[in-house]
Amino acid sequence: MSSILVKADIFNFSEGGFCSSSSGPWAFKANPAGIVENELRRVLLEGTFRLGTNNSRSFSISLVQPPEDSLAGVLNLSTDLTDFDVQRLSFLYVIAGKAGSTNLGVGLGLDRVQESNGNYYSVFLDLGVQGKFSDSGYTSYSLALKRLQLWSQKTQELKLFSVGGGLKLDFEQMVFAFDVAYFFENLDFWQFVPATQLNVEPVKLHVSLPFLYKSLNESNISVEFGVMINLGTVDLGLSVLYPFSPMNSNDLLKELGYKWHIDFKIGFKW
Repeated sequence: MSSILVKADIFNFSEGGFCSSSSGPWAFKANPAGIVENELRRVLLEGTFRLGTNNSRSFSISLVQPPEDSLAGVLNLSTDLTDFDVQRLSFLYVIAGKAGSTNLGVGLGLDRVQESNGNYYSVFLDLGVQGKFSDSGYTSYSLALKRLQLWSQKTQELKLFSVGGGLKLDFEQMVFAFDVAYFFENLDFWQFVPATQLNVEPVKLHVSLPFLYKSLNESNISVEFGVMINLGTVDLGLSVLYPFSPMNSNDLLKELGYKWHIDFKIGFKW
């Protein structure tokens, strides 16, 4: 049952944007280019719980460096645990900078997956681009390639990655975004995510409607809502995702087969 593990993040929403449109300290999870918009040093802690017939848990800690000498960076260590004999430990290093008015980012990661029949390692690459259509405009675009397997001890893992892009309208207090992504090989499905965010300091609220499509008989729509609260030097976040019809999947480490997704975030900045 654990022979196939999907290495592409299915749902990822973060402060200031959604999927490949994400910007700010948490953006490296969706698009490495987005961390250029972070202005402070931060330590980020996150816990994610996926609940269903069987459950999984993820925990991560990240050190985020704002742009200095034009480059921003992230060091991230995360672990995924399941009710089965499957665990994953990941290390990710991200750098990002500006080329004119365009944000560019790249991340290099290492996975160690433990299964009942042994362990295996893989190396993956993230790439991202973000920019505005005009310097004075409100509309921005984004492109992201996630978890492209450069090397793996399992040959089937080399074809598991996603590519996507999005548009975002940012009016300071209101943000609207629409993202599209395609997941290759073992899943071969599309993801469409319309989303909006309301910024009323010190609170940010967001809602999105992720839609997954594989065929006429395999599709799923979800609702995801979250809040981020700023308490001086501390940020607290909570988001909940509910799929109305979970898809069947051998994916034990991500969201497809689960009924609830609850995410907690804590950020410290200085």
